[in-house]
Amino acid sequence: MSFLPEHSARIVELQRQLAERDAHIAQLDHAMQKRVESEARYRLLVENLPAVAWSTDVHGGITYIGPNVQRVYGFSPREIYAGGLELWLDRIHPDDVGGVRQAFAELVAQGIGYDAEYRIQRKDGAWIWLHDRAARIEDVDGVRHANGVFWDVTERKDAERAQSARHGRLRALSKHQHELREAEQKHISRELHDELGSTLTALRMDLSWLEARLPSDSLPLRERLVEMERLVEDLNERVRLLASELRPGLLDHLGIGAATQWLITRICGRAGLKCSLRLEPEDLRLDEPRSIALYRVLQEALTNVVRHAQAQHLDVLIRRDGDGVELQVHDDGIGFVPESEARVATFGLLGIRERVGLLGGVVEIRSAPGQGTRLNVIFEAGAPPEDA
Repeated sequence: MSFLPEHSARIVELQRQLAERDAHIAQLDHAMQKRVESEARYRLLVENLPAVAWSTDVHGGITYIGPNVQRVYGFSPREIYAGGLELWLDRIHPDDVGGVRQAFAELVAQGIGYDAEYRIQRKDGAWIWLHDRAARIEDVDGVRHANGVFWDVTERKDAERAQSARHGRLRALSKHQHELREAEQKHISRELHDELGSTLTALRMDLSWLEARLPSDSLPLRERLVEMERLVEDLNERVRLLASELRPGLLDHLGIGAATQWLITRICGRAGLKCSLRLEPEDLRLDEPRSIALYRVLQEALTNVVRHAQAQHLDVLIRRDGDGVELQVHDDGIGFVPESEARVATFGLLGIRERVGLLGGVVEIRSAPGQGTRLNVIFEAGAPPEDA
């Protein structure tokens, strides 16, 4: 009967082992369920991400493509694995594919970061814009891979294109308004100079004629006529000045050099500024739109210096260098912090940027408190005037 306790012990041990195995199996089932749930959540997350992850080997073979690729590109992962890299490259826009190939080659060969935007045709034939970024990765075995992500930026590109079109229309409208204003000012200037100026000259001549025929003893009348002649001459001078303000005749007849010299002499002389002008070449000639723009920009710049700079000296350089024209205006005034320009920008500075922008040029302002201000304007010179 001694075998019964021994068998009982073995049974108890077997029961314990079975219980442990069942507990282990339950743990494995629970872990498996958690893994399935986690994978489901991960897949749901990946499938709803806007960005699609991808990997390739150094030869461009696709080793992984995110399951959400079908939502973006139209092709399923299985179709992309089967079609390979060519399925991708063959559908990139002809104007973009060369840059994509080059950028990917530099990524693989040199490790240069890959960052490209290009158009690609979806499976349904629609064209979309993708932003594609990748880095070269080397695993522990020394095998290199390219890992990246891309996402659809079509809406942004469409918005940028629409915004660019709006800006283009606004620039065209602004240019048209400038041209209309200049044409109107030119017309008014000529009317003032030719009509009113001629009338005032005739009036002065008539007053001189009357003065010559007055009796010698008509001193009060003679003094009144002299005063009238002085008033007419003063009015005539004001008319000439106003006509020149609207549109200097020198600009149309003698060119930008003579017009800017007259402008600088008048403004600096009135403000008590010591000014210098250097023209390179001295016989610089520009077409009408650029002459007007350069003249108005210089006019605004000089006005700003007089109003705000508290300067004593002013140097102006107008230079044509190859296909470009450069205007430099440098004063020794109080200066300002360039970063504050957006907060304190006057309509003069805004007008300068607008006029130069219409010519496709650039404006640079360098300044510092107590160190004066330098304005640099550069734009294309355009074709020379026909009579140059």
